[in-house]
Order: sequence, then structure tokens, then C-alpha cells
Amino acid sequence: MADSIKLIMILHNHQPVGNFGWVFENATVDSYGPYLDVLEKHPHIKTGLHTTGPLLEWLEENRPDYLERVAKLVAEGRIEILGGAFYEPILSKLPDRDKRGQISMMSDWIEDRFGARPEGCWVAERIWEPYFAGIFGSEGLSYTTLDNTHFRYAGVEDKEIWGSYYTEDQGNGVRVLPIDYNLRYLIPFREPQETIDYIGALKDRGVTAVTYADDGEKFGVWPGTKKWVFEEGWLKRFFTALEENAHWIDIVLPGDYVRSTQPRGLVYLPTASYREMSEWALPARSQIQLVEAEKSFKDDSRYDNLEQFVRGGFWRNFLSKYTESHNMYRRMLMVSKEVEGAKRKPCWEQARKHLYRAQCNCGWWHGVFGGLYLNFLRRAIYENLILAEQLSSDLKPAAWPEDFDGDGFDEGILRNELMSLIISARQGGAALEFDCNSKAFNLFDSMTRREEAYHHLIPEDDVEVDEHASIHDAIRSKEADIRRYLIYDRYRRLNFIDHFVPDGVTLDDLSSGQWEEKGDFIDAEYSMSELKKIPTPGLIMSRSGRVWPSTGETGMTVRKQYVFAKKGACFDVNYSLESAGDIAGLLFGAELNLGLQSGYADDSYFEIPGRTLSDKQLASSGVEDDVTELLITIGWMPLKVKITFSRPAKLFRYPVETVSQSEGGVERSYQNSCIMPFWTPEFDNGICNITISMEVQS
Repeated sequence: MADSIKLIMILHNHQPVGNFGWVFENATVDSYGPYLDVLEKHPHIKTGLHTTGPLLEWLEENRPDYLERVAKLVAEGRIEILGGAFYEPILSKLPDRDKRGQISMMSDWIEDRFGARPEGCWVAERIWEPYFAGIFGSEGLSYTTLDNTHFRYAGVEDKEIWGSYYTEDQGNGVRVLPIDYNLRYLIPFREPQETIDYIGALKDRGVTAVTYADDGEKFGVWPGTKKWVFEEGWLKRFFTALEENAHWIDIVLPGDYVRSTQPRGLVYLPTASYREMSEWALPARSQIQLVEAEKSFKDDSRYDNLEQFVRGGFWRNFLSKYTESHNMYRRMLMVSKEVEGAKRKPCWEQARKHLYRAQCNCGWWHGVFGGLYLNFLRRAIYENLILAEQLSSDLKPAAWPEDFDGDGFDEGILRNELMSLIISARQGGAALEFDCNSKAFNLFDSMTRREEAYHHLIPEDDVEVDEHASIHDAIRSKEADIRRYLIYDRYRRLNFIDHFVPDGVTLDDLSSGQWEEKGDFIDAEYSMSELKKIPTPGLIMSRSGRVWPSTGETGMTVRKQYVFAKKGACFDVNYSLESAGDIAGLLFGAELNLGLQSGYADDSYFEIPGRTLSDKQLASSGVEDDVTELLITIGWMPLKVKITFSRPAKLFRYPVETVSQSEGGVERSYQNSCIMPFWTPEFDNGICNITISMEVQS
């Protein structure tokens, strides 16, 4: 039995790039500031502190007083600042040059602001890959902290997961402090004495050092925690309890502990993260199966010994689980390469900063927080990628084939100084991305409605939830009867998706995904030809497929030419339909999914010249006949989009809204507006021509 035990505490404070200023402010008022208020009154308490770059920049500009208070506590030896990658990216998705650049940027910032380079490194979401050890070590960092889950996956027995271990790659390495899993769920959700008793049990077992490291937002930002932690005095009681037991609980800073002790041994940790992340990274059905498998043998006497061998996926699975995330990933790699090639340009540092800001992790994945489902986080990613590209590339008119998404098939990329288009031959000849450079805005940023594992846990009726429960343990709903919005799309939400549907299809059919598709063009492979940049960038996508009118199967060729206009941020899609037989009773249509951001804002709306719409919000639904022009205003940007049709169309529109989980509960989120013009094809010598023009006016 040890006489005493060292307690290492580390807080991680983070707000993502793209989050609203009022969120930063509220988090500072409700959590970060009050935590310092209590800490300053308890001189015995010491803590490591990691604050991410986006939050540091905001604090520097808006709340420098907070940073001054932190600096004072650093000078007093009460706080140790941890480094990391500045804009809190998932490191595994970055080129190594960007990993090192982000780490160096953070170390430089901390040295400039607090007078010394950091010794420790925070790993975003504790997502670890073995080669990180070599990168951290070669960047001058001496330790990091990861979950005990990582050690269990490496075969380390539970009773041995404490203190610190050493890990390396190619001769460079770091010490790793294992985060105690149970402390993450005790603090701050249970009474302080339960934590004291747990630490005492560890000491009695012979443990001489234990680490707690977790999100600072658990202290005031997570639902119910402001009242519990501060108003009802949990943090004050916790610090007081630690001080009362200071004769056997020795609170130390992580750097002091690493410098004053030897590692317990050498360990090679596998690719892993915390347990919940391994569940979230799996496809929904696999996630459900994993949880059910764990439940099925949790009461088995062998569970404690076998649990370490039951694990889910790892973070990179999100790139295949969500094609939207994979698209951002491939776009980021494309821009990173362009930024790397622009080192001699005077604006390179600014371009690199925008690239790094785009790499901030929160909009790339989804678990218990909104993440990828929050359109404003995705907008910030694209905004910074587009800005980085503008600063590092000449943006001359260009058209080229490239395997943009890494699937072994070339996409077509069209670009000039005003805009760019990325078009996928393999995915129905549809457009993946349309960037308006003047606003650094991807108008085609959309989200597909998918099944999520937690959809099956949404209660039929409102149920009472323990106000002190962790958000990992409770399913709350922000809206009554939200289950009726659980609609799942059959295909990815792209632009210029080609449809053949029965005449008489209704708005409800389309919005609910219940219509009968009478062609084989959605998600089918098109051929790409006539890729050219003169006189303006353009290409042709075509497919010879089949349609099924009431008279039986017949051949149909769809040819669509994407071509930039000579002036302005404008392009045409020229359709040419060639039918091998009668297709009476069928309508042809093109589906657009526009990521307009402001579904319910009063300053953002639809207009059809010469008509009065009963509801013109961007999240509204409706059907209009004989439409040749649709105007869209995004007031706060400001931005106007004009879509014109060469033939009068029957125009359907409806919002695409997802049901996703966030820290506040399950909620409905506006993702994009689906706009679907349909025509009764009129053939002249077997050919029907239709042009859709899209112009962005900023």
C-alpha cells in the first residue's frame, strides 16, 4: 500500500473554427472564467491547461483579461500550459508537413504569450496513431496523455495502467500519461467524496500516480453543469475535499511529474481513441451490433478480462461513413498541396493559416456533438479552404481530370478566378462542389439524411432525464415528435442529379423519398469527354441508360454539358436527351441541393418574378408551374443566386433537414434546400434540349 498518490489534472478547453462569437462568450462566462474564480481561491490546487488555437485567438481579441489571469497562475506554478496542433485538427488526416506546422505554430504562440515552450502535447479527441510519437518527440515535446483504453488495446493489464509509459517511433518518442476512465465519469457528475474514495482505493492498490484529463466544457457548458458545478458549489466542494486530503493526495503538474519520475516501461500503443469514439466511427448498423454484443455479455464473469478485445472502428472510418467528410478531406489535401507549392509567395503565411483553420476537427465527424451535421462548421471549413486556394493559386481558367475523391476514377475540375466546379462521372455525372470565390462559399455543401444508431434510442414519449447525467448517458429531444423527421435518403445529396419519374409525382412523394424512379441514372457511371479550358472551362458528361415508361423499357441517352459563361460567376448545364422510344407519362428532372445556410432567417428567401409565394423562407416547401426563373437571396452574406430554365418547368422545393444529436439533445437541423425542376420532354428529331443556368451575384 502506497503512503500517498499523485493526482495529475488536465483541462482541455476548445471552441471550433466557425462557431458563433456568442458561443465563445457564453462558454467563457459560464465555464472558463468561473473555473478560474474557484481555482484562484484554492492555492493548493494545480492543473494542466490546454486551450485550442481558435479559442486562444478569440480570447486574445475579446477577453485578454482571462489570459492575463492564466498567465499569473502560470507564473505562480499553479497552471501548466500544454501545446498541441494549433487549430485542433485530427492529426491522422493531415499531411505530415501540416502536422508539424500546426504543432510549431502552437508552441510558438505559447512561448510568445506565456514565456516558455510547452513540454506536453494534447492530442485532439485522443485519436492516436503510433507514428505520432516520433513527430511529437522530434518537435521537442516530452509527454502526451491518452486514455487507459489505448493501453488496454496494447495488452497492458488494468492494474498496471497508471503513472506513465514511454513510446517511440523511429527513435523519437514521448512519455504517455494514461487518463483514468472512471475519473472521467465521476468528475464532475458525482459527489466529490466518491472521487476521493475512488482515488483512495487506487492508493490502497499500490497506484502512486493517476491522471484525470477531460473537456473543460464539462464544467459549466454541458447541460445542467453550470448550476451543478458552480451555483450548487460542486467545484468548490471538490477542491476543498482535495485540500482536506492533501496529506495523501499530492496534486502535481504533469510536466513536474514527468521530469521527476521514470516511466513504468515501454509500450507501443495501437491506433485508437476513447471507447465512445470507436463506437461512433462505425456505420450505424455495426454500431448497434457492437453495443448489443457488449450488453449481451456484460454480466458474464469473463467480461472484465475480455472487454479489451471488443472494440469498434477508428477515426478514419468517418471518411467512409460520411462521404461529405471524405470530400472535405480530399479538398483539403488538394489545397494543402497548392499551399505547399506557394512558399515563395508573399501571402504564403496567410494562406497556410487559412489551410490550418480549415483543418479544425469538429466539422469533420459526428458523435455526441453536432459536428459534421452543423452546416456553419462545414461552411467554415470550405471558406478557409477556398481562401487558402485563392492566396496560393493563380486561378487562371482551367479544366483538368483528377481522381479528386481517390476512388480510382477521374473527376472533372473546372476553375477560374470567380468560381470552381468539381463534377463526378462515377456519381451520376453530378456536381460535388461549386465554390463562389468572392464569398469563399461552397453553394453545393449539403448533407444526406442517414440512419444514426441513436435514432433507435429516441424515446416515443418525453422521459425524465437525471439533470446530473453525462450527455453520454442520456437521450434528450429538443422537439416533440421528432421521430417523424427520420427520413433516410437513397443516394447522396449532390447537384444535377438526373431523374425520370411518373407524371403526377407529388411534393410529398419527393420530400419523403417515396417516389418511384423510372430511370437508371442516379448514382450511375457517366462518361466524361470534351474537357476544355478554351474559350471557357467546360466538359461533357453522358450516359446511355434505360427508362421504364408505362409502355415498357426503352433506351435513353442523357448528355449534359457543364460550361462556364464568359463573364461573371455563372455557368450553364446544357442537357440533351435522346430517347430510343416513346416515354409518354414520364417527367425528366434535375435535382439541386443548395447549402443555403439560413433556412429560417427573415433576410433569406426565394422569389419567382411576377409571383407572390405564400411562404418564401429557404426552409419552405412548395410547387409552382411554368417557372423560368428562381431567385434566391441570402441576406446576411449577402449573396443572390439566379437559376433560369430554358423551358418552363414544374418546380418543386423542400428543405432537407436531418435529425442529429448534440450536447443539448437530439435536434432537427436545416441542411439545404432541394430544388427540383421537372419537364415533360418534347423531342425534335428524337432530341430534347434543356438548359439550366446558375449565376451567383455577390
